[in-house]
Amino acid sequence: MPLKKQSKIDAHSSIPFSGSSSSLSECFRSPRERMQFNTYFASRLVSTSIPLDLGALKTMNFYHLQILRDWQWIDFLKNYSTTFKNLVQAFYSNSKLEHDESDESIISINSYLMNTLICLTLEDFKNLLSLPFSGVSNEKGPFSPALYVESHLFANLDVHDRLLHFIITWVLRPISKHVVIWFIDYWWIDCFKSNRPPDLTLLMFNDITKVIEKELGSSLTLPFGTYLFYIFTHLHIKASGDPPWTTNAQYDQDFGGNPNYVPSPEKVLPLASSSAPPQAPSFYADSLAIFDAIRLVQEEFRGLDSKVSRLEDNMGSRLSSLEDQLAQLVANFPPPPPHPQKD
Repeated sequence: MPLKKQSKIDAHSSIPFSGSSSSLSECFRSPRERMQFNTYFASRLVSTSIPLDLGALKTMNFYHLQILRDWQWIDFLKNYSTTFKNLVQAFYSNSKLEHDESDESIISINSYLMNTLICLTLEDFKNLLSLPFSGVSNEKGPFSPALYVESHLFANLDVHDRLLHFIITWVLRPISKHVVIWFIDYWWIDCFKSNRPPDLTLLMFNDITKVIEKELGSSLTLPFGTYLFYIFTHLHIKASGDPPWTTNAQYDQDFGGNPNYVPSPEKVLPLASSSAPPQAPSFYADSLAIFDAIRLVQEEFRGLDSKVSRLEDNMGSRLSSLEDQLAQLVANFPPPPPHPQKD
């Protein structure tokens, strides 16, 4: 079932409407919508997925690849789109949720971009992203204790599970802290180990609706920017004159500049036939760890910068309100008597 209804959104803004350029000029139907975007969404981080080279996974004998085929996720993993983060931010800013007759379950995400109304149902996510309807969706469910890693760092997984963790945190449920293993990550890994397919369509739909229903002051990262823009493209919604968001410039430089390339090991390892875990090739493991560490620091800095900007905006608004209150208070008292004139 779709995500249950949460609190309604009540938008308020103290930032005046400002002129816009390029695509954003065609994304808002009123000054109020643009003020909401400027206040709450223009500085939000947008999650972009690193595309996978499925050929490289096959070459390295990635032992979760067959499960991805069995679950019919291969076509989804081939989807890729250059991301324009301003349009993803505007999509979230303009989004409203439509509920069923009981007003309990969400049936569609409605938004507006480039003079175009958008209505996305669970069925639309399935069809547009080439995803099946099936599987489990309780990410907080139990997992095998044997998967637990004491240090919580992905570097302590074997090379195949490390790559699986990379796919989970960059593509399937994008988060900002990729070097740490969270309990939800264990649940995903356990699904692969036990061949219990997650309902990826429902999980993506729910993750997006959860962000839309959060309070507007929340600083949550906006998930699935790459796949949302892939959907926009298939709905014939395109950016007009905007530069694409290239957050993976260092990644492209380090690994050949090909956005469809994922680095493979220098030397292909056979699957382990004993109980000893396979060792990660140093080039792949070290490069991936360094890239994740750089991205982690970068995103934490951006998150801090965003919080500081919001604090400055809130402080300015409160000072202006305080000045108005003081002016009203002074107006309630008679003016002081004039000073007596000296002879």
